[in-house]
Amino acid sequence: MTVAGHLDKLDRNLSPGDEKYNRALCAMAAKVAYENKAFISTTVTKDWEMDFIRFYKFFNSYYTEAYMFMDNKNKDNEVVVVAFRGTEPFDGYAWSTDLDISWYEYPGMGKVHGGFMKALGLLENGSWPKEIHRNKERGSAYYKIRRKLRKLLLNNKKRKFIVTGHSLGGALAILFIAILAFHDEKSLLKKLKGFIHLDNPGLETKISEDIVEILTGKMEKAPDETSPKFLSFIGNFDKRVELDSTIKYGDPKYLPALSMVAYKASYENQAYIQTVVTDHWKVSL
Repeated sequence: MTVAGHLDKLDRNLSPGDEKYNRALCAMAAKVAYENKAFISTTVTKDWEMDFIRFYKFFNSYYTEAYMFMDNKNKDNEVVVVAFRGTEPFDGYAWSTDLDISWYEYPGMGKVHGGFMKALGLLENGSWPKEIHRNKERGSAYYKIRRKLRKLLLNNKKRKFIVTGHSLGGALAILFIAILAFHDEKSLLKKLKGFIHLDNPGLETKISEDIVEILTGKMEKAPDETSPKFLSFIGNFDKRVELDSTIKYGDPKYLPALSMVAYKASYENQAYIQTVVTDHWKVSL
């Protein structure tokens, strides 16, 4: 069992229909994703008393793990959960994904972290074709998991799905849904019950309402990409732009802190960057 595995368990006082149930289930699913296949299978079937569907290992230029299970305690409200594994302290493959600072830009999404894209299954030519030959799906988390979801969901009117993960796993969870939207997978997106990205165990980060509406088809027109209010895919994960007020100019931590927020802001458009630099940081562009 990993360090994460020694943390808390699924709260048995919660039941399907409870407001906190799905969030608690996703938090535990994201935590358990750090374990091996045998541990995950036992936890899902014995402890949670749910259906274990499959454990995945993908390896292209990056290594990605995920698993899938179904909460079938309420037959009229079955939920398939996809959980991506995050970054562990000594996991070289995961760190190489996090530290790949290349990026790709797609219409309506803005700039997206290259390491996350490759870990999810971006083709070597930098493209996301809607369909690829089944023989090429082996190293692609996105195409393989999408195929399984289609099989599980599209012939069952009541069944929904949730995607979750912690750290790197959370980034992959949100990106997975974004690529479904990019491919106009309306049938699957209608089955989307929710997606939860966890920065730290027990801390939920909600993506913006605009992005939710775009991904689920509720917003007919995307925001103006040149507007100072438009945020990239990365920006919607983490909207923090303020410098730490406790760190002043001249402090040894000042320049590193400034560099970190400047790096995050670099994913945005010119109008947004100018607003942040002049109005928030109060420095010259």
